[in-house]
Amino acid sequence: LRQEFALSLLKTAALLGVSALLVYAALPQLAADYRSFPGLDSRTVVWLIMQLHLMFAAFVLGVPIFALIVEIVGAATRDERYDRLAWNFTQLVALAVITTAVSGVAGLGALVFLYPKFMNFLGSIFTPTYLAYAGTIVLNAILLVLYYATWQRMKGRLKWLHIGIGALLNISGTALMCIANAWTTFMMGPAGVTEAGQLVSLAQAIQNPLWWPINIHRFIANIAFGGALAA
Repeated sequence: LRQEFALSLLKTAALLGVSALLVYAALPQLAADYRSFPGLDSRTVVWLIMQLHLMFAAFVLGVPIFALIVEIVGAATRDERYDRLAWNFTQLVALAVITTAVSGVAGLGALVFLYPKFMNFLGSIFTPTYLAYAGTIVLNAILLVLYYATWQRMKGRLKWLHIGIGALLNISGTALMCIANAWTTFMMGPAGVTEAGQLVSLAQAIQNPLWWPINIHRFIANIAFGGALAA
C-alpha cells in the first residue's frame, strides 16, 4: 500500500511540475483577451477551485509541522505514544496530498484558460519563480514519500535521521508557500515594476510590502487550520 501511494504521489508531483513548465512555455503565446466559462462567472469558477485547493494546501503544509514536533518529543522522551500520534498525523497528510495536487492543477488550468492576459502579464514578471515552484513541488513530494515510507524502518538509532527528513520536508513546504505568496501579494501591493508594468527588479517584486506579513500569517494559519482538522 505504501509503494502504491508513493508511486501515485510521485506521478502527481510530476504532473504538477510538467503543468507548471507547460504554462511557462505557453505564456508568450497566450491571446491578449479574457475568456468566460459557460453559465458561470469566471471569477466564481476560479474562486471555487482555488478555495478548495487552499484549504487542502493549508492542511498539507500545516500538519507536518506539528507532526514533526510531536515526533521530536517522542524521540526525546522515548514515549511510543507520541510517535504513534505523529505517525497518524502523517497518514492524514498523505491522504490529502493528492487532492491538493489535483485541485492545484485544475486551478492553474482555469487561470490560464479564463485569464490569459493576466497570466501573460504575471508570467512576464515571475517566470523564474514558476520554474522554482515546479522544482520545489517535486522535491516536496519526494521528501514526503521518504518521510512517510521510512517511518517504521528508521526507528531506533536512525530516528533522528528520519526527523531530519521531516525538517527538510517542512522547509520545502514553507518555501513552496512563500513562492506562491509572492504572486498573490504582488497583485495587492505591486513593487519592482514601472507604471507601465515593465519589470525593474524581480527581487523587489517578490519582496513587496505585503510579502512577509502574508508569509507569517499563512504559516501560523496553516498550523491552526491543520491542527483544528486533525483534532
